[in-house]
Amino acid sequence: MNPPIPYFGELLSFATAFIWATSIILFKKSGETVSPLALNLFKNGLTFVLLIPTMMVMGVSFFPVLPSGTYWLAILGGLLSIGLADTTFFRSLNMLGAGRFAVVDSLYSPSIILLAFLFLGERLSPIQWLGVAGIISAVFIVNYEPGQDKLERKRLLQGTVTGIISIDRKSTRLNSSHTDISRMPSSA
Repeated sequence: MNPPIPYFGELLSFATAFIWATSIILFKKSGETVSPLALNLFKNGLTFVLLIPTMMVMGVSFFPVLPSGTYWLAILGGLLSIGLADTTFFRSLNMLGAGRFAVVDSLYSPSIILLAFLFLGERLSPIQWLGVAGIISAVFIVNYEPGQDKLERKRLLQGTVTGIISIDRKSTRLNSSHTDISRMPSSA
C-alpha cells in the first residue's frame, strides 16, 4: 500500500513529536495551578470521553467478548499503572521543569532494555551496554549543578527519583499490556 503523500510516515512521526513536546509544555503550565493527581484525573477523563466516539467511528466493540477476570485485571492495572505513572510524571515535571524532565525521560529506553534482559532473556552487546551507561550518566551529569543550595538539590533529587518511578511504571505498563493486547480478538 502506497502512502497518500511521499514521506507520510516521517511527517506523522515529526507531528507526533511536536504534539508531545507541546503537550509537555501545556502540562507544565497546568501543573503550576493544578495538582498532579487532579491533572491526571482530568486527562484520563477527557481521554475516556474522546475514546467513545472514536470507537464508534472505527466500529470497535465497547466490550469484546473476554472473561470477566480480564476486565478486572485491565481496570486494576490501569488504575495502578497509568494512575501512578502519569501522576508521578506530572509531579516530576512540576519539580524539574520540561528541559530537565526530558533528560530524565531518556531513561525510558534503558528501563525497557533492563526489563527485556530480566524477563525476556534478551542480551546486549558490549557497545550497546556502553550506550546504556552513557544515557544513565548523562541524566546525572545534566541534572548536577554545582553551587545549588540544599533545598534545590533536594528538590532536584526528588524530581529525578519521581521521574524515574514514572518511567519505570510506564515501561512496566508497556511490557505487561503487550501480552494482554495480543490475546484480544480482532474486531475486523
